[in-house]
Amino acid sequence: MDGVPADVSPHPDTGAATSAGTPSSSAAPPGAAPHPPSAAGDTAPTETGGPRSATSRSHLVWLLVLALTGAAAAVILPGMLSDPAAVGPTAAGLALVPLFALTEVVVIHLPTQRNAYGHTLREVPAVVGLTFLAPQEYVLVYVVGTVSALFLVTRMRGVKLAFNSALFAFEAGLGAAVYHLVLAGGDPISPTGWLAALAAVVATDLISAAAITTAISVTEGVFDGDVLREALRSGLAAACINTCVALLVATLLIVRPTSLPLLAVVVVLLVLGYRVYITLARGHARTQLLYRFVDRTATAQALDDVIRVVLTEAADLMHAESAHLLETTDDPGRVRCHSIAAGGTEPITTLLTLPGHDDGGGGDGGVGIGGGTPWWHPALEGRPLLLAAGRQGGGDADQEPDEGRDDGRHDAPDDVPAPTSAVLPAHPRDAVAAPLRAARGVRAALVVCDRSFDQETFGRDDVQVFATLASHAAVAIERADTVHRLEQMVEQRAHDALHDPLSGLPNRRAFNEAVARAMADVGRVRAQDSGAPARGVVLLLDLDDFKDVNDTLGHSAGDRLITESGERLRHEAAGMVARLGGDEFAVLLPGMTLAEGLRHAQHLHAALSAPVPLDDVDLIVSSSIGVAEFSSAASTAEELLAQADVAMYTAKAARSGVAVYRPEEGDSTARRLALAADLPQALAVGDIRLWYQPQADPRTGTIAGFEALMRWHHPVFGMVPPPEIVAVAHRTGRVRSLTDDLIRQALSARHAWAEAGHPLAVSVNVTPADIADPMLVSRVRLELARSATPAEALVLEVTESDAMKDPERSLEVLTALSALGVTLSVDDFGTGYSSLAYLDRLPVKEVKVDQSFIIRMQEGTTDPTVLRATIGLAHDLGLRVVAEGVESESARVLVRDLGVDLYQGFGLARPMTAPDVLGWLERY
Repeated sequence: MDGVPADVSPHPDTGAATSAGTPSSSAAPPGAAPHPPSAAGDTAPTETGGPRSATSRSHLVWLLVLALTGAAAAVILPGMLSDPAAVGPTAAGLALVPLFALTEVVVIHLPTQRNAYGHTLREVPAVVGLTFLAPQEYVLVYVVGTVSALFLVTRMRGVKLAFNSALFAFEAGLGAAVYHLVLAGGDPISPTGWLAALAAVVATDLISAAAITTAISVTEGVFDGDVLREALRSGLAAACINTCVALLVATLLIVRPTSLPLLAVVVVLLVLGYRVYITLARGHARTQLLYRFVDRTATAQALDDVIRVVLTEAADLMHAESAHLLETTDDPGRVRCHSIAAGGTEPITTLLTLPGHDDGGGGDGGVGIGGGTPWWHPALEGRPLLLAAGRQGGGDADQEPDEGRDDGRHDAPDDVPAPTSAVLPAHPRDAVAAPLRAARGVRAALVVCDRSFDQETFGRDDVQVFATLASHAAVAIERADTVHRLEQMVEQRAHDALHDPLSGLPNRRAFNEAVARAMADVGRVRAQDSGAPARGVVLLLDLDDFKDVNDTLGHSAGDRLITESGERLRHEAAGMVARLGGDEFAVLLPGMTLAEGLRHAQHLHAALSAPVPLDDVDLIVSSSIGVAEFSSAASTAEELLAQADVAMYTAKAARSGVAVYRPEEGDSTARRLALAADLPQALAVGDIRLWYQPQADPRTGTIAGFEALMRWHHPVFGMVPPPEIVAVAHRTGRVRSLTDDLIRQALSARHAWAEAGHPLAVSVNVTPADIADPMLVSRVRLELARSATPAEALVLEVTESDAMKDPERSLEVLTALSALGVTLSVDDFGTGYSSLAYLDRLPVKEVKVDQSFIIRMQEGTTDPTVLRATIGLAHDLGLRVVAEGVESESARVLVRDLGVDLYQGFGLARPMTAPDVLGWLERY
């Protein structure tokens, strides 16, 4: 037996000549074989640019046929002309014709990754013919037997039949010439005869392999040495074995013909054993490929990589021309198809429109599928599918072929090679499909089409192997899809952490990081060139009278104004745009000079001043813009923003629209900048501390709790008032840090009082930004648990005006805090809006009467009737009333008579530090 590639023919899909079986002294029957790899999605040969190059290569094959024909004639004709009588067939010659034909039909095919290597016993009739026939008769018998098998059994036509016929004739003539040259009239069953037969076999094998390699290389446009390498590797070994068997046959025919049946039994058993070996080898190879498939899909992580590995490995393992992954989509009429051709590197993706579903002209790349339900659709319904060569059906290879289809064994027109394509074929020669099952059911199907060689088609064993492969693919794709969704979730959360949810612009954190990077880049440039300018500008923008829009048109109109302003800035600004909060925006302009930044700010001011259509109103809102340039006076992003903030307030005060920060603007500016720069350090080292003022019952004097009052003793400016501290924190984006620190200090002090036997309440002021932040609830819960403080012992105070700025948005946070058990108090009651109507909606339990009422009543400038009615209404609503600013005993008696529940002020005690509270309680 010889082991050589099974085919040499222009492939029906590509027109490429592919490897053919070449036994010891003849060419093999052509048939379908693998096509060369092409770029995914190609619809024409790729080597030289299209159909014209493919046709020209077909012409080259015909030239090769003519060359082989001429070589065969040169070898054969001299002998025939010298002895024409020897051409006539004898009985022995006629007996060998069917044997030659039989060896062309009985071929054992061993599939490899992309070829099938054929193993035959053609050496037996060849060596017998060389032994008993004249050279001229041998050539005739050889050619007639092999060509008749190709024409009648394998139905070969055109250039492939011509090529193999010419190759058969040349091999037969060359084999006969080499045999008789080496034998030199000696005994055919002597060692010289053995050597002559072996020389003829080797010579024809090498010539055949060289001719086939040339045909493949010419047709494909790329050199393919597989056939030649196989002929030198396993082909020669198989040829030697077959030659030995053939010599035994010749010897027995001469010496003892009656013993031939014994040898025939051995040969039959050898063939059957080899078929068993091929089956076992194929099973072992598939097992190894399955191991490789599992390993490679396990190492791939990204979803695209997993799909690519699944398709390439599926095509290799099943020896298929193409592999496809069909995924269901949200649209029941659409299927997403990932396809890759054998030997391809990257899959292509198309969107298939199922029959009965209108494409709609959406221009999304959908490809309509004509006719009825596509052949692969049962796999998407959960049923494995087998489409054998010439037959079509779901899971049954024994159905009749579809009308109008060929049987899978007829080749394409020889002179018009068809292009290779990775796209899912509508009518494949053969195919296997299997569903990919996941937790949510069948989500996809895996399909392979067109066996790489047409001597063998997909069978039921392939369906079982492919179903196993599909199960592993489903697990790998499901895992990769889960990882992909998690990565998307992480990316989305990372995006949300750096972007404003309303406008979609970067938030303060993202902007500060970008400014810090820009300042660092400028610092590196200046380090390399001390004379380089520190170019870069930051703009801080604030919409004027934005609060009036919210109050008059509602918060939805305010949100639309914010969104529209952000879009205008994004479109017009020459740098990064961010929303810092509320109606405040910022723009980073790296590389600009101060003059350029000022001109750009004026351009943005004009863009923001254009009318904004809100329902039936064209709203015109002006803006104030502060401009600050990179300089040595600002070493951090916060300092630079603080400078821009100063310039912005200068523009707002002067109603100039745009202003540039200038260090000489005054002491107030220097103080504001210094406080903004020093606030982070003050929070870090604990310079901002709480002092505590007691609250008592005006009737009994019993201490009920303490109010925490913020103090910051600045090393330059001395004691900083609490409102200024809050304003600085707001401008620098540190309100949350400030509030967290104050709550932590207050609860820690209250814990120490409770440990000493004084379980009193403690009150802490919070800002409007706090009560609009849902995170306040979780932060309060954490600090209560950390300090082992009952929730009702914490009183959170919010001013009346703060609660009225956005009662709807504040209500959610305040309700959550009340549900937690925290006591809520309205501070400075009566100084802002007339909010009595909202007290029954807000979950407050306490109101604090502003000290201005107490002072005016003591001075006799205010009638106490109004305050008495207000206190009565609060009691009717179940609220506790606290009076602030009680400075004397007479004031205490006054608030007692008015019905106040608690009072505080210098008349009871001045604010004191946390360490002094316990001593004061002991003395009191």
